[in-house]
Amino acid sequence: MTPRQFATFLLRLPLLGLALGLAGCASAPEFSLDGVDRALTPPRAIETDARDRRVFWGGTLIAAHNLQDVTHLEMVAYPLDGDGWPQLDAEPLGRFIIEQRGFLDPAKYASGRQLTVVGRLITPLHGRIGERDYTYPVVLPEQLHLWPVDWEQRSRPQVRFSIGIGIGIHR
Repeated sequence: MTPRQFATFLLRLPLLGLALGLAGCASAPEFSLDGVDRALTPPRAIETDARDRRVFWGGTLIAAHNLQDVTHLEMVAYPLDGDGWPQLDAEPLGRFIIEQRGFLDPAKYASGRQLTVVGRLITPLHGRIGERDYTYPVVLPEQLHLWPVDWEQRSRPQVRFSIGIGIGIHR
């Protein structure tokens, strides 16, 4: 290797380190969005009787209710970002229920966790929020993603460069 090639290598080394560092970050799941109605919100789904429509919704889990053969996850819906992460700083879009077949552990699916679902709307459920009657759109999931508690911090790394004696990348 000539001195010039070595110098070029040294100049590219920080970029290689950055690429490797970012490759180690958590990546968002891939959602299958073919045929999804992105404009449909939970209240609009009830107003228009949108059964059998495919949706891409997410939000904050209010409660997990384990029934005989299914688990109902009661959700507050929020708009989703490009990765499908619920945007909690936005206005809530309403409520909905995810009807997952089988048992989901309420210790894992705890109140306050964020979930994203792709699925088909089935028959709505009537319930109550306090003293008020409420009709929940119900999603039968095709894809259900429970976001890690620290997702936002891991997925948006803070990378800083410093140049002093040597070159380094810090996180």
